[in-house]
Amino acid sequence: MPFPRKLRILIAPLDWGLGHTTRCIPVIDALQKEGVEVVIAGNKVQESVLLAEFPGCTFLPLEGYGVVYSRKRKGFLLKMMQQFPRIASVVKRENRWLQEVIVQERIDGVISDNRFGLFSKKVPCVFITHQLRIKTGLGNRVDWLSQTFNYRYINRFSRVWVPDFEGPRNLAGMLSHSSRMPAAEVSYVGALTRVNGEGPGRKGDQIVFIFSGPEPQRSIFEQEVFKQLKGLTQPVVIIRGTPLLQNLPSVNNAILYNHLPAKEMQEVMRSAALIVCRSGYSSVMDINALRQKSVLVPTPGQTEQEYLAQYLMEQRFAISADQHNFELQQVIEKAATFPYDGFIETNPALLQKAIRLFLQECGRQR
Repeated sequence: MPFPRKLRILIAPLDWGLGHTTRCIPVIDALQKEGVEVVIAGNKVQESVLLAEFPGCTFLPLEGYGVVYSRKRKGFLLKMMQQFPRIASVVKRENRWLQEVIVQERIDGVISDNRFGLFSKKVPCVFITHQLRIKTGLGNRVDWLSQTFNYRYINRFSRVWVPDFEGPRNLAGMLSHSSRMPAAEVSYVGALTRVNGEGPGRKGDQIVFIFSGPEPQRSIFEQEVFKQLKGLTQPVVIIRGTPLLQNLPSVNNAILYNHLPAKEMQEVMRSAALIVCRSGYSSVMDINALRQKSVLVPTPGQTEQEYLAQYLMEQRFAISADQHNFELQQVIEKAATFPYDGFIETNPALLQKAIRLFLQECGRQR
């Protein structure tokens, strides 16, 4: 797009696991194809992941919310509530940080993936979320109050990008489709995935495990799987979701990686006979693009993931399994006969259209 100088767009993902970070990869790629200069902000883990994909981008240090999950499902909500005051403080701090960075870095627009403090009246700001409705597990009244609180922040942004499909065939169900929409302009931009569904199919017989999300639940699930691998005869590939770690544990019959760049991750996932992972939404979007058989294991107590796993099983997209009663051999046998048939054709044009409208707004206001 012809502008006197390149637009500079700041993009910053939330730090709750790597999902928000990896789903920004197609957004950054699309921005660069429009001739935009992208500035990325995040913590050390996000820096290692995103600069490996986009080494030419400017990276600004910005600490995350540092959320910690409880060890047991029943303590999840209480643990989160205890962290709300600190999260609110971080939101205020990151907003002050943004106002300074817009001036210092000559930022023309901001894209925030679920970071509530990255809004400003100085430039157009986009908020990326697949949760227009909040599932608290505490009933409709509490869900409504949570949505109201959520919209108080979302409406401070000029645009909302929902990484899902607008019609009845979609990936997030009621989470991304609400009868009560935010005041900000909403665009459904399709699935934001770092993988490319096109290419030669090289199906193997290995089971691919992808561990992700905040601690301690990431490690708890990982250790449970490690224990159950001893009797498995199929080859196994494990991506641990720990990009800053150097050492790898030794596990029989398994190839382990702490992290894989997008292209290598794509090949591992494409060649899998079965993928076992969290029902995090970014993993769901990747699996959809590759049309792979999967088992989704929600993080205990994380109601969004629990809803997604159940919803997608009803759509015949994936099998849902409970971490507390996880039996690897049982889910392998179930996957062998499950009628996987819930995949949706991706549409990159949706994201491209949303980005071009956003950049036009940025160009007009600078």
